[in-house]
Amino acid sequence: MTRKRTIITLLIGIAATVAIAACADSPTGAARSYDVPAGGHPEAALTAAYPGGVEKSSVNFNGTPIPAGSTIWFSAVVKVTGVSKHGGASIQVTGQEISFAANGRTYSYAVPNGTVVFSPTAATATTTADRNSGAWTTTVPSSYNGDVFVSGLAVPVSSALPGGIKPVTWSASYASATSGLSVNWQWAAAVYTAPFMTNTAIGVKPVDDNKTSAYRNSDHAGTPEDETKFMGHGGATGGGGANYTGGYSGTLSFALVNVITRTVPLAQAITASTIVTPSSGGALSIPAAGLNVAIPPGAVSAPMTITVTALAGNLVTYDFGPSGTQFSAPLQVTQSTSGTNIGPLTALLGNLTAAYFENDNQVNASKGTALVDELIPLNAGALFGTVQFNIYHFSGYLLANGNSDPGDGGGGAQNDALRRATNGGGIQ
Repeated sequence: MTRKRTIITLLIGIAATVAIAACADSPTGAARSYDVPAGGHPEAALTAAYPGGVEKSSVNFNGTPIPAGSTIWFSAVVKVTGVSKHGGASIQVTGQEISFAANGRTYSYAVPNGTVVFSPTAATATTTADRNSGAWTTTVPSSYNGDVFVSGLAVPVSSALPGGIKPVTWSASYASATSGLSVNWQWAAAVYTAPFMTNTAIGVKPVDDNKTSAYRNSDHAGTPEDETKFMGHGGATGGGGANYTGGYSGTLSFALVNVITRTVPLAQAITASTIVTPSSGGALSIPAAGLNVAIPPGAVSAPMTITVTALAGNLVTYDFGPSGTQFSAPLQVTQSTSGTNIGPLTALLGNLTAAYFENDNQVNASKGTALVDELIPLNAGALFGTVQFNIYHFSGYLLANGNSDPGDGGGGAQNDALRRATNGGGIQ
């Protein structure tokens, strides 16, 4: 596990990349059973070309055993905001893997890729699957703001599984070429009593409302409408009955941003420190990096030393310490835009925003990207050569382009992070 470190990173543009723990179904299928390579394999380590930006969420199956001959239907949905100001957008999810351990072995399954298209010309929502790869494409009107199906997998169960399997992990890489998007991701898993047809024949409901798609009912997005007659009596995250997807996991929100760069890279790291007191606060600066930090009186309860390091290289990135420190009053961070790639147009539009992330492996120096957890509004824009924002704790901080709403994530350059070669298959 990497240690938490406070990093301020100035960025421009936003995309979304994430890996999440959950359950899922098997890749492509043929005539009531999935036609996939036989045999699973242990979950691969979450490493790839993008060395960071990995998020995990562990989910436990409920206590209902899953009989042999069943099918576990795993489905993932997203809720996306920020589309309307662009007129349309698309999100891609790739490199997906579901894994868990049971019966003395580890099961691992590749999930077909998924794409969600928010189209200004779409009148209704649809979900289709590629006949060869099983990849999903869901198209919805750009004005739609509810849950949207993004990807799913049906796993045939050949040998009975016990109840209470934990943890079940779903990992994935999300990306978008559109800035200013906020993505919330959830997944669920339900048990059916028979094998599924192929992805093209199960009739997945694309959205959760009762009027935007051909399925005018109250079923959740991701419901396999043509398979609901085989709904079981519970298991996985479901309780049977009319809940055809199972109960949802917790929500993970994320954004992938492009880091603002220095026109002249720092040849080496530069560190500054200061002693801060409750009565007088303090200040520190790194002129060569264009950074100033003001700590107001009352921010700390006892004297302490604060350190900031401008990291070597061309990314405007800072490491603050002690990591994990929290403050009773906000610190004001001021970054000069001189010597960065924040141009006059970006400054004029005034659509920069700050953001934070927790771990140093969320910054990819080679690609100039970072995975962020939350966006933070600026106190002042870049028209006069500086940007300012407040922080209350030492975690990673960034500046992004394309969003002024702190709850709105973003999308920028595409990223093929977390792609892993995996073999699917039924549960043997």
